[in-house]
Amino acid sequence: MQTKNVLTVMKNPNKQGGSYKRFNRIIKVLLSDSYTVHYFSNDRLDFSHSNLYFHKVPTFNLSILSHVFFIIFNSFQIIKFNIQNKVYCSFTFGGLDNYSFLLSNKIFGNPLITFIRNDWPFELQTRRRPYIIQKVGTFLYKFSLLFSSKILTVSPSETTNIKNITKDKIPVTTLPNEVPAKSKINSQEEFLREKFGFTKNQFLIGYIGRLSKRKNVMYIIDSFNKMKTFKSFKNVKLIIVGEGPERQSLENETKKCDLDNNTLFFDWQNNIESFLELVNVLVLPSFYEGCPNIVLEAFSRDKTVLGSNVKGIRDVLEHEDLMFNLDNPGDLSTKLIEIYDNQNILNKLQKLTLSRKSAFSFNWEKRVLNQFNF
Repeated sequence: MQTKNVLTVMKNPNKQGGSYKRFNRIIKVLLSDSYTVHYFSNDRLDFSHSNLYFHKVPTFNLSILSHVFFIIFNSFQIIKFNIQNKVYCSFTFGGLDNYSFLLSNKIFGNPLITFIRNDWPFELQTRRRPYIIQKVGTFLYKFSLLFSSKILTVSPSETTNIKNITKDKIPVTTLPNEVPAKSKINSQEEFLREKFGFTKNQFLIGYIGRLSKRKNVMYIIDSFNKMKTFKSFKNVKLIIVGEGPERQSLENETKKCDLDNNTLFFDWQNNIESFLELVNVLVLPSFYEGCPNIVLEAFSRDKTVLGSNVKGIRDVLEHEDLMFNLDNPGDLSTKLIEIYDNQNILNKLQKLTLSRKSAFSFNWEKRVLNQFNF
């Protein structure tokens, strides 16, 4: 049987985040189907396999120069590999890594699959990068997509966006994330509440994820602050689970608004299922998302989810009643008070959430493998 060599590149492949987890999963799926995977990276993956090969790429700390060096070094490594071995195809996560395959694919004609997880130009805006960096980064990103044989996105919104960029010259397919299997936890909700210091009757609002500008967690703090006049506010708690550059400013804001007695911060947890089991409502206020895993994980535990009315989240939740307007923090606070005050409204929103669960219940691994058939 002929070896099917698949090449890929990734900096810091063991980093936390949905994209890195999916990158690891794709490699495992390919290995399970007898592909041989070669990855070019600055770090080894935290798992091994007889058909998995690591190709070391040196890096240094200056981020922009480091990425340029990463691409140039990879380009020559990949050309050398192609000269010595037959390559079946390559795949990347995000358009910019496509530059590592530009020369080799022009010379050897290997197919390249590009997985798009988020809107990179919008990410640059959210991070408030200098105007010239935004313009150059956006151009390089859009141009890199043209090297693809096929492109996979995680949402219909992003599929439309990519088709506009490529002018429909490259096949673009939506492959969303899936609802994971419900994992077992050691304790029931009432015991978990006792473990973390919550009473049975307290209403718990949860946010779980990275604390960064893009995730817009400050919006929840602003909304929560508007709930202080609510007569039962003392019985409401906000749980924020995660780490990131905005952690300190969020904690400072809760103290400034005198919310620290009602707000609890937890470092990132491996057992997020326990926190999902705890909360009455999960809130996701991001400026944009690809296909948010935390929402799908909440689906697996039949939890009510409220999210910002932005692309990515809108593709998953779909129903207007499950979304709020980012221009008005009072929109979320009003919804949360209505949910607390009226069990019928909570039941209605939970049914709407569950109605979206089936749309994301499928065999993700099988769909991924189908994309590698050339």
